[in-house]
Amino acid sequence: MNKPGSMLILIPDYVYKNSLKQFEIENADSLNEWTLDSTLFANSLYIQNISDSIILKKYIDNLIIGLKQYGFKIFTESQTDSFMLISPPSFIVNLSQIELEEYIMPVRDEEYFNDGDLYFMEFDLNAVNINSWFEITELNTQDQESKILFTSDYTFDDIEGGFRQMPFTWEVKYKYTIDTLTVDDIYDFAEFLGKEYAAYIYDYNMNEYIKKHLPENVLPDYYFHYNRQRQSLSPVLEDKFIEMKP
Repeated sequence: MNKPGSMLILIPDYVYKNSLKQFEIENADSLNEWTLDSTLFANSLYIQNISDSIILKKYIDNLIIGLKQYGFKIFTESQTDSFMLISPPSFIVNLSQIELEEYIMPVRDEEYFNDGDLYFMEFDLNAVNINSWFEITELNTQDQESKILFTSDYTFDDIEGGFRQMPFTWEVKYKYTIDTLTVDDIYDFAEFLGKEYAAYIYDYNMNEYIKKHLPENVLPDYYFHYNRQRQSLSPVLEDKFIEMKP
């Protein structure tokens, strides 16, 4: 891209929150949807204690900081009139929805000992997804179609451990510690994702620019990530938006 341009950032008023721990609720199958959702929320470890305003502020503030670092001039909703007077390239980035999902993530650690004996340990860890839906529209172009882009990342209990074989007895034991996920950890994660998704937005716009400037009926071989610190490009498969079908 010749220059990043300007962006109008639109944000949601609230955060959707869901608990996926139906197995913890007695007779969950017999409850209607509203009652089940309310019961799950009331029994949740995290989502009932998450402040929408705090998580949105941490997420959005760092999204804006990240976009400014990429060179975008940022406008907020209260500056819409000024934004509409800006010359291209200009983009509307609508963070249309954020969703938190609380669930249990099973993990398994295993190792072979004694000429092939398999030992394993299984854990149920607390985990929270942060799902985000973006709509990005470039203004003043022939194709002003809004693209819906999805991304999801998760954070979970931090576990450190491993198998150890005792000297002399050769008994295999598993020693571990769990640093339990907290609400503050989730806020910190939202802060991290704000910066991360600023890079996703830059990469998306860059790859769209590349597609538009290729010869007709020619598609790019790769989806590229721009490393701002190294000022270099590299292909990526996973760390990017998923474009949703209309």
